[in-house]
Formats: sequence, C-alpha cells, structure tokens
Amino acid sequence: MNSLKLKCKLVEAGVGQREFANTLGCALNTANVKINGKQPFNTNEIEEICMWLNIHDPVEIVDIFLPKLSQKRNNVA
Repeated sequence: MNSLKLKCKLVEAGVGQREFANTLGCALNTANVKINGKQPFNTNEIEEICMWLNIHDPVEIVDIFLPKLSQKRNNVA
C-alpha cells in the first residue's frame, strides 16, 4: 500500500477522511488505519475507491494498492 499516493488522490478529489470513511461504510479510525497502510483494504473496498476517485489505469491501481508488485515489475526491466 502506498499511503502517500492514496492521500494525494484524496486531496486531488477534495475528499476528507470522514467522507472517505462514510463512503466505505466504516469508522473514521478504521479508515485512518487503512489509509496509513496499517491494515489492508479488501478487494471490494479497492474497487469502490477506484470508482469513486476515478482511478482506472491498472498500473496506477497497482502502484497505489500493491506497490511491492509495482517495484518488482520496475526492477525486472
């Protein structure tokens, strides 16, 4: 999880953590823990976040939610 990239997307969209938590249907504390990478998002949450923030590029999705895979991909070349 790349917390910084997700936080940037939230700022770009003008979305605060409370609104983010409400959209995911979770407590503010839970949203904060997930945004900061201390607990993973499940696949349904990732799909919802991507739809909500208009993140459609598969590379960008991997870079945000699976950065270790993104790093491996970049190191293979």
